[in-house]
Amino acid sequence: MRLGWSVAGFREDGEAKVTESYEYDLIGVTVHTGTADGGHYYSFIRDIVNPHAYKNNKWYLFNDAEVKPFDSAQLASECFGGEMTTKTYDSVTDKFMDFSFEKTHSAYMLFYKRVDLEEENGKDFNFDVSPDLLEWIWHDNMQFLQDKNIFEHTYFGFMWQLCSSIPSTLPDPKAVSLMTAKLSTSFVLETFIHSKEKETPFILLLLLLYLL
Repeated sequence: MRLGWSVAGFREDGEAKVTESYEYDLIGVTVHTGTADGGHYYSFIRDIVNPHAYKNNKWYLFNDAEVKPFDSAQLASECFGGEMTTKTYDSVTDKFMDFSFEKTHSAYMLFYKRVDLEEENGKDFNFDVSPDLLEWIWHDNMQFLQDKNIFEHTYFGFMWQLCSSIPSTLPDPKAVSLMTAKLSTSFVLETFIHSKEKETPFILLLLLLYLL
């Protein structure tokens, strides 16, 4: 989405200056969902770092920890308030009826970027990022991948099979059963602590008892 803007002024001798025209690209929208008393904010952001993605109008949804591609063709419906209509089944008439209601989400703030001729001609973007910021981004991405793997359903299934299947042909089944109980309890408690962020002394004590 592009917005045109013209600016005209006067020189010191009183004569009119040549009118300058500018164009602005929409590069971001902050959306509020909820009511005037409270709600939630999320953003739609256009990729301005990658010239190819910028030229092809590539957008992303940023909603807390969720980041995923977004179809820019849906910007109007996702960012403009008002009414929306959906189909609902009416058991009395045995038909689908139109049901209209007010949207709970609407754009709160718009972000525009002035288009330069050099950018229109395909000039690359150069950004200087400090080493400290790069290191922080790296650790944050690694933590995200670790969290994703920890809460993966296949990993849960693997732990379940590992802890629930104890071969009876082992030399000391009782010792293996105890190790399995420690492993399963440690897995449950560590996952619980990680998801709920409750590092209480009691939970930490149980972890120490089972990990020693």
